[in-house]
Amino acid sequence: MAIADEIEALLSRSPGLTEAEIAATLFGEASSLPRISGACRSLIKRRRIERSGRGGRKDPFRYFPRGTLTVPSSPLKRRRYLM
Repeated sequence: MAIADEIEALLSRSPGLTEAEIAATLFGEASSLPRISGACRSLIKRRRIERSGRGGRKDPFRYFPRGTLTVPSSPLKRRRYLM
């Protein structure tokens, strides 16, 4: 089974995992993180998975099976600028 297929299967069972959590689950080590990152980007490009988050330490990317990520509807927030 290819790594992309393993990631998709894992996300179907446990949606919302980060790259570090995917790496730890599949390989048990952080050294495979670059491999996971590349595979996740490829899956997103091929529209097989989706992600949320900003990609930083406080808001890491979280990955979901295609079509399961829902964005909560919220009214637009308007900023007022002082002149």
